[in-house]
Amino acid sequence: MTERGKSKKIDRLRLILAGVILAMIVGIVIFAFTSSQRQKGPKKVIAVAKTTDTSVAFWLSVRSGMEEAGREFSVDVDFRAPASESDIEGQIRMMDQAIAEKPDAILLSASDQHLLVAPVLRARDAGIPVIMFDSSIEAQTDKFAETFVATDNVRAGGLAASAILEAVPDGSTVAIIAHNINTTSGHDRESGIRNGIDGHYEVLDTYDCEGSKERAFEEARRLLARDDVAAIICTNEYTTSATLDAIAEQAEPRDVVVVGFDNSYQMMNALEDRTLTATVIQKAFNMGYLAVDKTVRHLNKEALEPFYDSDSALITRDVMYEKENEQLLFPFNPQGD
Repeated sequence: MTERGKSKKIDRLRLILAGVILAMIVGIVIFAFTSSQRQKGPKKVIAVAKTTDTSVAFWLSVRSGMEEAGREFSVDVDFRAPASESDIEGQIRMMDQAIAEKPDAILLSASDQHLLVAPVLRARDAGIPVIMFDSSIEAQTDKFAETFVATDNVRAGGLAASAILEAVPDGSTVAIIAHNINTTSGHDRESGIRNGIDGHYEVLDTYDCEGSKERAFEEARRLLARDDVAAIICTNEYTTSATLDAIAEQAEPRDVVVVGFDNSYQMMNALEDRTLTATVIQKAFNMGYLAVDKTVRHLNKEALEPFYDSDSALITRDVMYEKENEQLLFPFNPQGD
């Protein structure tokens, strides 16, 4: 072959090689583009709460906050929960189902701080980040979950205690009805309450209704039958509601100070007529919104703090109609009328 023929053959090989390289580059660019397009789809998060009981306004507000954040950040929020807060096994099954669906993240409000540790670990082993809200697990969140968004419940318990200190003479007998001391929220609220009132009163052993309004109602009836109980502190909405129901059934309601947590229309009416002395309002909408917000930040590789306080406030009859407090008491009535 002549030198000129060899040169032409080399040129053809160079052209073929250049074409192959160009095709590879185009393929890589197309793959990267289509992958990025797929990644632009909405993130999927599953929120596993304690109950779907629509009579509990707290969870309606939490869900509304999550849905609002979902719209803002283009996140698909799937909110689910057992029918009852006492159905811990049902919540565990829901966690395992959520893990099987492989969402981008799971949000969890643990109905039991001990028994929900294992499902959280299973999620982490599956590569699914877990954000805790409202009630966490017993383990440190930096080891088992990405962060924890909730009311500072020790502080909130202290707010409830301050209402008792204001309304009840020293030396009186005070009772606590807890929604579930095996949740971090129940445990921490009880601690905050006792930190504030121990040493001032004869404080009875805390009654744990273990997620049951019916048990709370029976305990409230028993306490109201005692002549020495001057005050009852309830640690969530349905324990407060149960106590108000027990008072309402009395033929001659006796004078007892009731301090509760959360809000409902029944509780607002009770504040109005002073059957309920005070209630600690959690900013539930904030909690739901922040839980999704922090989830998005984590998925975007932003660093998170171990805990975010969604805040709370003590409301009495004297301040319930102040504008800021009306927005907390009537979260589904934005006009405030």
